[in-house]
Amino acid sequence: MDHLLRHLYGVAERLDPGKWRPLAPRRVPVFGTELDALGWFDAEAETVGAAQLVAFDAGDVDTAWRFAVAAWSPLRVRGRHEELLGVQAVAVRAAERAAGRIAEVIAAPALARQAYALTMLGRYDEAVETAGSALASADRVGHDWSRSTALTERGRAHRAQGRFDLALADLFAAVEIDRNRVVVGPGGTRTRPATAVGLRWAEIADTQLLAGDARAAVRSARDAVTAIAGNPRRHRESARAAATLGRALIAAGQPQEAITGLRDAACRVDAATDPGHLGRITELIGDAHAALGQAAPARRVHGDAVRLYERAGRPDDAETLRARLPRPDPSTDTSTDAAD
Repeated sequence: MDHLLRHLYGVAERLDPGKWRPLAPRRVPVFGTELDALGWFDAEAETVGAAQLVAFDAGDVDTAWRFAVAAWSPLRVRGRHEELLGVQAVAVRAAERAAGRIAEVIAAPALARQAYALTMLGRYDEAVETAGSALASADRVGHDWSRSTALTERGRAHRAQGRFDLALADLFAAVEIDRNRVVVGPGGTRTRPATAVGLRWAEIADTQLLAGDARAAVRSARDAVTAIAGNPRRHRESARAAATLGRALIAAGQPQEAITGLRDAACRVDAATDPGHLGRITELIGDAHAALGQAAPARRVHGDAVRLYERAGRPDDAETLRARLPRPDPSTDTSTDAAD
């Protein structure tokens, strides 16, 4: 059990360095690359799930919950949302066995992460309800990180339902909590949670885009990029914010600036570990070329995005992109090799 937990926390630290993980072991294995970390997890995921259940059945609340904390990063990165939902559900059940304040502290983040999985699975009503339960638990113990996370997940679920006003209300409340929150960094230094603030702004920008307010989305996305730059180790989140800004710039009629930022974002994404994420950024670069009337570069880049989606095991995304691509028309292609 100790061996599995230490390695699982090591995987999580390699994927999301510096993220808040209570009850983490003092020393964890250091994986050379993200691919190494994910390779270990892919081989041991079934054993990890079984070990969490063994701990729960034995009445070991802390260990059952620690498995859920550490498994969050690899399950999210791999897009294994059904498994993520199950692992967090065990953590919630473990919280029900605890007593007093610790029960609420354990329950709130597990419920919020359940809400994330439910949204990704398209179960939006359940996600809203579960995130509300997470928020209630966080409020009862006054735990700001859990409050912000619960508000974010409820906001994401509201957005998926098309309830943009409710989504923005939750997301702005979340970013306000994080802007006023202090965390203890390496060496005991006290600092602001730059990555959390940036991710909240990125969610706000995504919501504003869907609501049709591209200018506001550009401003929010710029705030996201600026905030996350304060934590250079979190390259995945940095690329995510840059992709949101690129999408907003395209919608706001600034595709050339979008291409510059999106290419920079693409350089921060490892195609071996995040081909789907890279596929989305690549698709946006193709969209920006198309917006500039550069049909040949757009066609070429969109083809790269299709292949990345297929490599990531996302055939629906690949087919959706193929379906919306125009047929080549050389007579209207204003692009040049230099424009690419």
